[in-house]
Amino acid sequence: MKILCVCQHGANRSVVLATLLKLEYGYPDSLSCGVDQNSKETLEMLINWADKVLVVDQYVLDRLTNLGLFKDKFLLINVGGDRWGQQHNSELQQLFRDKLKEFKLND
Repeated sequence: MKILCVCQHGANRSVVLATLLKLEYGYPDSLSCGVDQNSKETLEMLINWADKVLVVDQYVLDRLTNLGLFKDKFLLINVGGDRWGQQHNSELQQLFRDKLKEFKLND
């Protein structure tokens, strides 16, 4: 399964989520990106590539929707805005692990 993880800038939350999906959950085709750092065309291409799109907060979901890119393959894994300040923060990793328990990605 191909999974796209989307946050605001593509620098922290989506990177952590994609890394966890690759290393701990067995989804090697997991990519990260930022809604404010990529063009609509690039986002559209990545969304079309993915089987599932994991969106990390409501702001990002709203931006994608406003760009006309919303698809039913989106899953909101709401961890809120980036407050961790560093990649691979252990608190953020655990928050994603806890949130992923709520979702069945293979559905």
